[in-house]
Amino acid sequence: MMYWLWFLLLQHGVSQESIVRREVGQPLKDVVYDIAGQAHIHLEKARKMKGQLPPAALPALLPAVPCRTYLDTLQRRSFDPFDPVCGRRDALVAARMAWKKYRGMY
Repeated sequence: MMYWLWFLLLQHGVSQESIVRREVGQPLKDVVYDIAGQAHIHLEKARKMKGQLPPAALPALLPAVPCRTYLDTLQRRSFDPFDPVCGRRDALVAARMAWKKYRGMY
């Protein structure tokens, strides 16, 4: 994973210093977009596998709920990882997870 991240940073011309300084430019947003895109693909693949899993295993997939929420927030905030909204704690995460568990979804 780390090599892939470094590769993306180099590919888009993002330096370590710019990340430490929290400089948000289009290259950094492109890196975040690529990573979020891969995360979205993994979540969709896991959702497609739901039918192959025993019902007792579904609660193990509930952490996908806050991941999906964070990916949606990143998208709404133009993939800016330093946007204050992206750093906020979701006060309803436990309620969302309980609701998804009750409905048998994730």
